[in-house]
Amino acid sequence: MASVVNSWINGPNIQIGSAGGDVTIALERADYRLDWLSPMPRGTWVPRHQRTPGYLLDARRETVPYRPRPDVQQRLEEWLDDPDAPMSVLLVHGPGGLGKTRLANAFAGFAHQRGWGVARALDQRASTPAGMAGSAPGHVLVVVDYAERWHPDALVAMISALPTDFAGSTLRVLVLARSPSAWPQLTTQLDRVPTDLPEPMELGHLTSDPREREQAFRDAADAFRRALALPPGPTAPIDLADDAYGSALTLHMAALAAVCADRDEQPRPGLAELSGYLLSHERRFWPVDDYNRINAAVFVATLFGPVSDLETARELLERAHIATGAEANEAVVRHDRLYPSGNGPTTLEPLRPDLLGEDFVAAHLAADRHAAELLSNLLAQEQPALARQALVVLAATADRHEHVRPVLWGLLDEHRSLVVEAALPVFEVLIAHAPFETCWAVFGGLPEFHIAHLYSGLALAEHLVDALPATPPDWRRAYMLNHLSKRRADLLLVEPALAAARESTEVYEVLVEHDPRHLPDYAGSLSNLGGYLAQTGDDAGAVEPSRRAVEIFRELADIEPAHAINLAESLTNLSNRLCSDNNWTDAHEPAREAVELLRGLVEHDRRLLPRLAGACTNLGIQLAQAGDKPGALEAAREAIAIRSELVSAEPAVHMADYAKDCIVLAWGQALDNGAASASLPEAWRAAHTALHAYRVLAEVSEHAFAGQLLSALSTAADVLRAAAMSSDRGTVLATLDELLPDHHR
Repeated sequence: MASVVNSWINGPNIQIGSAGGDVTIALERADYRLDWLSPMPRGTWVPRHQRTPGYLLDARRETVPYRPRPDVQQRLEEWLDDPDAPMSVLLVHGPGGLGKTRLANAFAGFAHQRGWGVARALDQRASTPAGMAGSAPGHVLVVVDYAERWHPDALVAMISALPTDFAGSTLRVLVLARSPSAWPQLTTQLDRVPTDLPEPMELGHLTSDPREREQAFRDAADAFRRALALPPGPTAPIDLADDAYGSALTLHMAALAAVCADRDEQPRPGLAELSGYLLSHERRFWPVDDYNRINAAVFVATLFGPVSDLETARELLERAHIATGAEANEAVVRHDRLYPSGNGPTTLEPLRPDLLGEDFVAAHLAADRHAAELLSNLLAQEQPALARQALVVLAATADRHEHVRPVLWGLLDEHRSLVVEAALPVFEVLIAHAPFETCWAVFGGLPEFHIAHLYSGLALAEHLVDALPATPPDWRRAYMLNHLSKRRADLLLVEPALAAARESTEVYEVLVEHDPRHLPDYAGSLSNLGGYLAQTGDDAGAVEPSRRAVEIFRELADIEPAHAINLAESLTNLSNRLCSDNNWTDAHEPAREAVELLRGLVEHDRRLLPRLAGACTNLGIQLAQAGDKPGALEAAREAIAIRSELVSAEPAVHMADYAKDCIVLAWGQALDNGAASASLPEAWRAAHTALHAYRVLAEVSEHAFAGQLLSALSTAADVLRAAAMSSDRGTVLATLDELLPDHHR
């Protein structure tokens, strides 16, 4: 193996772009982009107006020479050279400031020296600029920084597509994130991708040895003196015994503060005052005649930036009421002069490093009583991707600054739609710090099913259940246990789902003895319990709780018509339980009653369309099982007509059910080997639609949708088998081929 010191420390400084400032694109898709990174000259002179703490501490500027981590670097080299893994995805995680970005930059330089093409992955749901296209070498390393800010769909899509996009290349994907919590979901979603998934690497302190820590301090101080054009000279280290100085960033902040304090003949700040001291120096570089505008622009940029072009930046500042027209353009130019892009032709760069930027956001929110209101207005207007990023930054800020937490809780309460866009780090901060009522309200804002929140919704539900005492019986605990059972079932955790449903039902049984107002929830819990009993194979045991749920809801609907929707749902569930118990004759009656009830309800409330579609699907399945093909097809077509309208508006919510309905229709049309040739094109179109939908869903959660994907493949094969057995199979197969979209041939 090559010498770690020689191959890493003296390697090229890998940055985005080229000397001319162009961006070379490795690959561009709707949701993400890969930009090739190339060696850039290592400069030492920094213009006076850019000698800010933020600039000097920014990992991308590499002001302080990289300090090697031999053990970590050896593992990365072994990972890169693994001959048994044509593709591998590795997560490196650790709190902000430990040096993940510097490590990745150094490793990228090493890989580039070894002949690898190195690309940086960008989530294009946020604003990024266009550039020139590039070609791929035989070995490709993709670096994904700030993975927690990516939309999970985009990250999975990017990684999943690499074997096809760079066919024949050896592939490595280095994922950087603060927390490892998203790794289980990512690995589940990548199960279908032919990639190795080694254990994540936790990045530890830069060094724990006191003498090495002191030397690292001196090296950083010397580098800052050079960058500030100060005469060389020793900077005596402070007391570095505190464990916080194990962070590379904290150590560098202390060294920079010491250099500045010594230069200005001021006392050196302590650990608690470091950030505030450096931010005060940061503000000295802002123009006095435009201080307030730059202050507000830095706040907005740190939360929402960078953006792709001047026009987008100007519009953002105008929506923030910072400036308008020509003055907004001037504010952007002044901001960019202070904070030039280090990642190609972007503008409104955030204040970096991230921890310093988060500390600035916290200070700004504390000092400006209008800042929270401004942020609320911006979140209401911005694109979902930018809102998602701002929430991640705000959550990271709230994690370390207690006074920011009520701001975040208030924003999530005021803008309930933002809950759907919230990334996993936001939920982690909620679970760690938010009061029960805030978590309760946020959980209430989550859709019952959403692909992006399969895991975050489950984590929040488990947190709420754990926060509620088991005794005395509490309706909120029973309610959350019922919802917890649903979240577990969405991830096919059937036994845990059954356990939660049992406990929920037991609590409700006690509650309804004293308060009949809990009867609707009790009946709903009974219905869910029946479903999970059936999923665990207890078909006979599932019938009784399902039948009892119908009885309760029928009595309630006679008193209050609003319960008719619950009655319809429980009828559908009962019919399923009877079918599972092979009682086909009795099953048809509740299924038909549910459909009729819902048709009447939909005339007054279109929001019930998903439930009507589900009832039609259920009826179609049962009629098909009973051999009533015409009736099954009629019900399936009605369901698909409804679902196609719903999925066009909210694909993440309705795609799974739409695919299921397509399977029912395709299977019904190709029900037997004597299927008419005229019915097969409709069956093929439905089967292909289901197959495509389940492939998309399986990329999000292989565990939850692998079985449905196999079912779709089997159904497509059944349709083709029926076509091959038809009398005019040549014409039929040609027709089926014509129905296949060009990009899926």
